[in-house]
This record gives sequence, C-alpha cells and structure tokens, in this order.
Amino acid sequence: MIQGKQNMQHFIQPQQNFASPVFQQMSPMSGYYPVPSQSPSHSMPPPIMQSTLNQGSESGDKIDFLVQKVEEIFKKLSSIDELTKKIGNFEISVKSLTKTVEKGSKRIDEVEKSMAFMNQNFESSKSESEYLKTTITEIKSEHGEMINGFDCLRADMDELHERHVDLQIRSMRENLVFSGIPELSENEPSEQTEDIIKDFMKINMKMDIVMDFQRAHRFGKKHKLKSTTETLI
Repeated sequence: MIQGKQNMQHFIQPQQNFASPVFQQMSPMSGYYPVPSQSPSHSMPPPIMQSTLNQGSESGDKIDFLVQKVEEIFKKLSSIDELTKKIGNFEISVKSLTKTVEKGSKRIDEVEKSMAFMNQNFESSKSESEYLKTTITEIKSEHGEMINGFDCLRADMDELHERHVDLQIRSMRENLVFSGIPELSENEPSEQTEDIIKDFMKINMKMDIVMDFQRAHRFGKKHKLKSTTETLI
C-alpha cells in the first residue's frame, strides 16, 4: 500500500511541472507554434491546478486511512488468532475437565454401589444381632429357670438327706453294736455273723435268752492285721 502511495505522488508531480514556464520554453514545438505569453489570461487556471492537487492529497489521505484500516484489520485478525488459540486451549481444558468429571462420576457410582453393599451387610448384621440378642435373652431366662430348678432339686435332696439320716437314727435306736469279735472267714455271710453274735452272748455274756435278729452284719474299714476286727451290728 505504501508503494502505491509513492507511485501516486510520482503521477501527481508531472501535472505540477506541466504548467511551469520552464517546460514551455524547452518544448521542441516552440519554434513552430507561437509560445503563449505569460499573461494571466493565457496560463492554466489556478483553480484547476489546485483541484488536481487537492485530489492527490485526498487520495493520499484515503490511502493512509486505508492503510490504517488494513493495519487495524491485521491487528484484529492477530487478536482473533490469539482468541482462537485461547478457545482451542479452553476446549482442550473443557475436554480434560469432562474426562475428569466422567472419572469422578464413575468413582462416585462405584462408591455408591459399595455403600449399598455395605448397607445391605449392615442391615443383615443388624437383623442377626437382633436375633442373637433375642436368643441370648431366651437363654438367660431358661438359665434362670434351670438355676431355680437346681435350687429346688438341691433343697429336695437336702430334705431327703435329712429324712434319710433321721430314719437311720430312728432305725439304729434298737441296734446292738458289738466290737472286738474276730472274723472267722474273709467273706463272712450274714447268717454266720448272726450265729457268732448268739454264741458270743451265750458264752461270753452268759445269757440264756435266745434273741432273734432281723439282720446282722459287720461295718467299718477292713484292716490287714488279723488282730483287728470290724464292728458288728
């Protein structure tokens, strides 16, 4: 655009020199044609010359204006290129962010599934815990009933033992106890023990009365020594 402006200035200069007196004197046709005088009536009218100069200056101003506009357009285009790059980078960032969000969504879905599974396990564990609590409560109640039953059985056994001891005492009130009578055989039968007692009462105690025994037996621990004897009853 600047080169066009310079060409336009060269084009304007010959118009300015065309009307100069020097050009008229150096013209090769000066001898054939009368040279017009330099009077104001025969010279080129100044308004026409001024109009041509004004047109050249206006063209130069327009060219400068167009050059400025072109430069502004180039600046805007460069800014548009930068904006395009920024938009491209922004799109890349948006795509990366979208991928990150998708990954986050997948992880959230996995976490939700894990939480649902954990909730199911928690609910099942909770139901099992409630069942175990109920079972333990039942076992405790049954254990208490068993303890009460054992206490009752123990009381009954104590009562039976007392009754048994009382009966033994009552039955032993009329028993005769003999000691110091040697044992004739190792396994002495009850009949033989009864005969031994009768002989002892007749011979040693000099008793002529014959007594009837319901049962005669020895009791107590056996000793290895032959001189020791068990008590007879």
